[in-house]
Amino acid sequence: MYDNLISFCEDKKLFISDTLKYNRYWDWNISVTELLSILEDDSFNYVKRNYAQAIEDACERWKQVHSNIEENKFDYNNYYSDSLERSSKNKLDKFYLAYKQWKIINSITILSSEQTFVKDWLRGTIDAITNLWVVDYKTSLKENEKYCIQVAFYCYLSWEENWYILYLSKDKYKFVKVDIQKYMPIVLELIELSKILYKVNKQENGTITE
Repeated sequence: MYDNLISFCEDKKLFISDTLKYNRYWDWNISVTELLSILEDDSFNYVKRNYAQAIEDACERWKQVHSNIEENKFDYNNYYSDSLERSSKNKLDKFYLAYKQWKIINSITILSSEQTFVKDWLRGTIDAITNLWVVDYKTSLKENEKYCIQVAFYCYLSWEENWYILYLSKDKYKFVKVDIQKYMPIVLELIELSKILYKVNKQENGTITE
């Protein structure tokens, strides 16, 4: 039982949490991001403990880059200015230009953005459905297989099967196809495990409450 999940965690030096932590939506669903928190990474926990501000800054950058993409927002004055007070926005505009480069080179048309899917008790929001692929954005060039599992969850929740991750930086992008079939067994095992954790946490220590 959970052979695929255990093998993945051993290979990636992750450990499986014995607690399912989440804040329910009004419709009682759990998000894909919250469910993935079952897979814990000691190295990332160390970063969170010792570099909290850097993590907060990265999250804020992620939100702003996504917002700029959704709003098709680019400030030419910021981008071409050398003013120090504009430097932060300048970096965000460079992320946006990498995104635009990806769209032009691959002849991409965005059909829908931030579309939410719900299935069973899970909820996931997809960054973009395009004329060619479904795409999840990441504001880093560092590839991570947990992202692939996240995307496989989105596939499980929707009818879409052709998935890519768009890794963005202020200088360039990487466009990586996700092998959904490779990660789907892990997704299914995580779903089953989450149901067990929910029951155990509720009965034994009240971690999850109605």
